[in-house]
Amino acid sequence: MQINISDTKQVSMCSRCGMVLARRAERAPDDAASPAGDSGRAPRDSRPRTQPARWALISNHGAALAYVARHPDATLRQVAGAVGVTERSATAMLRDLREAGYVDARRVGRRNRYTVDLNRPLRRAAYQESTVGELLGALHALAPDTQEPARAI
Repeated sequence: MQINISDTKQVSMCSRCGMVLARRAERAPDDAASPAGDSGRAPRDSRPRTQPARWALISNHGAALAYVARHPDATLRQVAGAVGVTERSATAMLRDLREAGYVDARRVGRRNRYTVDLNRPLRRAAYQESTVGELLGALHALAPDTQEPARAI
């Protein structure tokens, strides 16, 4: 949840995990006469969307797969940065993709070179007639000029 600091009464930081904790200030009496009635809150539909969506149409695994398909010589740090995850998470995702047969990683000097199996069918039973190459082609057609995979807004 994103909180505007000016709306808070007290801001502190958790000593254990470093998370910022904030307590909302009490509403002033003149704010009580809102269009939402007695609750003092605006209707849920009319709130501006200030925080990112909790889900994405393309999973992180799919975003990592699309990124290494476009950038086969990418480092783990580059993959993690493009997907928006930690290097540890990127390692786990690429390991999952390798174990499932979607990606092959070959060591070239001090780096990995990734190869995507474009003929591999998609995992979900309803889409097994489609291949990874068809999916990546569709994603590339939607965002041909970008360097990063398409992500939810």
